Formats: sequence, C-alpha cells, structure tokens
Amino acid sequence: SAERLLRAWLLSKRSALRVAIVVGIVIFFVGTKGAPRVGSLTQSYGYTLLALVCALLILDLARYEQGDRWTRIFSWKPLARVGAYSYSAYVIHKPLHAFVGVPLVDALGLGERTASSWLAALAYFLVVTIATLLLAMASYHAFEQPFLRLKRFFVAHGKKHGE
Repeated sequence: SAERLLRAWLLSKRSALRVAIVVGIVIFFVGTKGAPRVGSLTQSYGYTLLALVCALLILDLARYEQGDRWTRIFSWKPLARVGAYSYSAYVIHKPLHAFVGVPLVDALGLGERTASSWLAALAYFLVVTIATLLLAMASYHAFEQPFLRLKRFFVAHGKKHGE
C-alpha cells in the first residue's frame, strides 16, 4: 500500500530527517539572532521555519517503533501528562502574563535593561511557567475533565464518516 511505501521510505531517510531537524533548529536560532519573541526576523520567517521543523519532528516520531530513543523520550509519562494540560496552559498563560506578570515586573523595577536582566528574565520564565502549569492542572481537573466525561452522551448515532 502507499502507506507502507511511505513508511519504508521515511525509515530509509531516518538519519537525514533527524539531521534536518537539528539543522533547522540551529538555523532558526542563528537566523533570528537568538529568536527574540518580538524580533522582526523571528516574526517574519522564524516561526514558519520553526513550524516546519516541528512538523518534521512529529513526522519522525509518528513513524517509529516504540523502542526508538526519540519515541521513548517523547512518550515519557511526565511529558505526556504536561501534554494533557496544554490547552489549559495555552488559555491561561497570556492573562497570567498580562494581568499578573507585567504589573509585578513593573512594580519590582525589573523591566529596565540592566546587567542582570537576563537573570531576571530567566527567573520570570521559570516562575510563570510553573504558575501556568499549576493553574493549568487545576483548570484541567476542575473544568476540562468533567466536560470530557460528558462526551459519551453526545456520540452521533447512525453511519460513521466514510461508510
């Protein structure tokens, strides 16, 4: 079948695909001069390149057997658990930054460019990431999970798509 042929071809290109992923990541960071979030290089072509690299990574992970090192890494239970909270984290991170993070950084006087600004940025990143994950976990268990349990009541009856 075409799927089997594609899998065989991709498997034969395993090393080249992984080299392309690593080279793409390097080009992303070097080409955007460190990937500043609001940098014109990052915004103009950097995010497109990053999306392509991530697509290659997903393609790479989707086609391998369970014993493969990359598949084992991305199947790691704590990482998979974070994936369950990803939608909540996506929804929460921007309001947390805008309504808590920015006012706090301004109040502490950490917003100016200082010699230690990279350290403050790293600390901010870590604190906001942890806070986002904790809030996402709470949101998932309090809101998302109860709604996901209701899915069984909304199953379409009749023919399945493609029948």
